[in-house]
Amino acid sequence: MILGGYEVTSLHSKILLHVFPRADYFIKGYAEVALKAILFSKNKNLPKVLNYTIKEYNLSSPYLTGVINIYSKKIHWETKRGCPFTCGFCEWGNAAKMGILNSRNSKNHVIQIFLLRLIREIKLFRKSGVEEINILDGTFNYGQYHLLILRYLLKKTEARVTCQARLESIMTNSGKIFIKICRYYRDRIHLEFGLQTIHQNEMDAIGRKNNMKSIKDALDILKIAKISYEVSIIYAIPGQTVTSFIDTIEFLIAAGCKKIRAYPLSIPKNSDLRKKIKELDIVEGKNTYNVNSVISSKSFPFEQREDMDKIAERLNKDKLFMDIDSLPSGFTTNNSMYCEKISPYQWEIIKIDDRSDYDAIYDQIMKYYIRPTINDIQKEDFRQSTIAEGKLYLHLDKKNKIGFINDYLSGKEIYHLKKLDLPEMDGNDPLSGLLKKINRNLKEKKYKCKVHISKSNNFYVFREILNEAT
Repeated sequence: MILGGYEVTSLHSKILLHVFPRADYFIKGYAEVALKAILFSKNKNLPKVLNYTIKEYNLSSPYLTGVINIYSKKIHWETKRGCPFTCGFCEWGNAAKMGILNSRNSKNHVIQIFLLRLIREIKLFRKSGVEEINILDGTFNYGQYHLLILRYLLKKTEARVTCQARLESIMTNSGKIFIKICRYYRDRIHLEFGLQTIHQNEMDAIGRKNNMKSIKDALDILKIAKISYEVSIIYAIPGQTVTSFIDTIEFLIAAGCKKIRAYPLSIPKNSDLRKKIKELDIVEGKNTYNVNSVISSKSFPFEQREDMDKIAERLNKDKLFMDIDSLPSGFTTNNSMYCEKISPYQWEIIKIDDRSDYDAIYDQIMKYYIRPTINDIQKEDFRQSTIAEGKLYLHLDKKNKIGFINDYLSGKEIYHLKKLDLPEMDGNDPLSGLLKKINRNLKEKKYKCKVHISKSNNFYVFREILNEAT
């Protein structure tokens, strides 16, 4: 049993040996030399934890050697190993920063694969009729050979190509040539960029440095060149709020980005951020894929993490994009919707009248505020969720939609989770003990509805959590 990957790389050897006692070997960093040592070495006293230095000639091609036969129409390919950047949210970036990544080039943590091997692989791809190539490099548009490789790949094959790139690099001299190549072959190339956030305090939290001027200029160039691309961002960052998360989304939409993907923050082991977990009140939890991510911090409670999840879900399904040109002029005072400006990208709706698109707002409030809030209350205290349901239906019976919406927008109608007086019960009744346990552990909260309309004319509904003093 051989274990490897970034989690093994980031853990101390003593911890690995303790947590995984049945494993025969652990490989830190790149595996080519270590695997060869395990499989072919006559030395029976190999250490259980291996971390060998990798050099260019160690990186054999799985395609040219026949280890992987090209039967599929889509393949994954690498032109270099490693990444020159050390972003704090990235497991490999953190490993490189700590000096535990076994790359020979300690200056930029990148090993360039021999050019001759890459050319031979491209000829094989052409011969095999590969239709789609996903380049695995952490940052493809870096290094002295990436322009030559991309041009040769696109010229010698008919395959569609996807690669990860850095936005700021587009503004360099080589970046301008890179864009020319992409523009010429734009029917066959798709670029993936990582922005993560536009806010400085959030960049600082995750160890990411963004040059926002260069990024804005690069996005303008991509829009003019009509190159297919997507941008990934991170949410649930300590210091982030639902509003600042929306800002990052709207910045990209306003820049013309048509495909955005959002992922919750996972904190790398041994990272600077992990050392601040207690200080920032960070709580982590596992998702359905058994992956840890941040579920609450000082800047957002778990309910707002759930609200971010819902926004991300809509975003990842391309359900947040609207035509900016259709935005009514002066919509913040368009005689039907009264708003307060929150940021350059969004306004909070304070009140509406009968000329507003109130059906859309009503549906959003029901789906993204009322239902999730009652469900969260139910997890804490079933009685109070039942009371909330009854109050909701009474409210619906008494008011029209506009009045109903305005009551929530103004804060006249809020949901309140509180400790209730327990009914008199026989002390031997099992239900009595259960109610006392719920009531003792219950944290009192007030939920207020927030509805924002953005520069791109999207509605965002989320919850403001008020403490008892508020």
